Amino acid sequence: MNCLISQYAAAITWTGYKGIKVSMETIHIQRAKELKELYYIMCQQDTTIEERIELLISLKYALKSYNPMMTNELISLFEREVNCLVRGVRPQDLALLRKRTQKLFLELMKDPEFNPEAAKHVSDWLGNQEDAYLCRRCQTLKPANDFAVLQNKIDTCKSCSWLDDIARTRIDFQPIRHIIRSLRKDERTRKCLSSLAFIMQDKDFYYLIMNIWHCQSPISEERDIKRLCLARWDVERDWTPWNCILLTPVELLVHNEITHVEQIYDKNLIAEVGYKHKMAKFKFLHLCKFDKQYTQSGLWFAQSKQMSSGSEDS
Repeated sequence: MNCLISQYAAAITWTGYKGIKVSMETIHIQRAKELKELYYIMCQQDTTIEERIELLISLKYALKSYNPMMTNELISLFEREVNCLVRGVRPQDLALLRKRTQKLFLELMKDPEFNPEAAKHVSDWLGNQEDAYLCRRCQTLKPANDFAVLQNKIDTCKSCSWLDDIARTRIDFQPIRHIIRSLRKDERTRKCLSSLAFIMQDKDFYYLIMNIWHCQSPISEERDIKRLCLARWDVERDWTPWNCILLTPVELLVHNEITHVEQIYDKNLIAEVGYKHKMAKFKFLHLCKFDKQYTQSGLWFAQSKQMSSGSEDS
């Protein structure tokens, strides 16, 4: 392994004019050389406890300039050793921790993303292994343990997955949680345990409320999400995204007394709600098939009966 590390940091040499040997260090070689020096410093054993603590702290700050996703675990191991030394743990009792730290550092040095020079020597440490894959994002050949297996696919390495994850916009579902709780409570009261309200996730409700209903009651055009709630459009049928309406609590009380909506509401309102139902059905088509399958097979009703009997026994 020391030989491989030396290869990473070795300068490029060739014979130039009049047989003069010329050597050159690229930016990647300089980085590999820096990592090599950090590794040898980390492996020093003939140091006092104070010197070791200073050394680990220096290494910690030196690694902070690299990709944090790749160095966080290594930095945490440095901090763990420092804490142990400060608390009086004997250096000989930290042998396993130091071996783990050294091994992790070596694994990072073999990663072309952390040490670009390692890409030229990837065949030296992969050998004849067949579990080496190409990341489609960074176009880098990496071992299988650097990939996250998602849906039986190995095409994106962990580093690229992390970059993709932090680049995504985070959605705050807290404002709609009261709407979800109120809807599910109403469905339980109606003893409709087969409702899709119990299957849909927060992100599904968010899309339904914000993108389809535009966070607005079609009757009063109320936009304050704290004063809105989801309800059945046809109160005789189970709640689904294509059988719902967004109303205020006052409107909900009146709406629940209506059995024939076409006799009460304006045609334009009915058409608008129908259009939103079509949008919801298209968006949640997978739930539509799921609902149809379980309703026709009777599995939902069997499960509902079992849950109801269980609650009565308790």
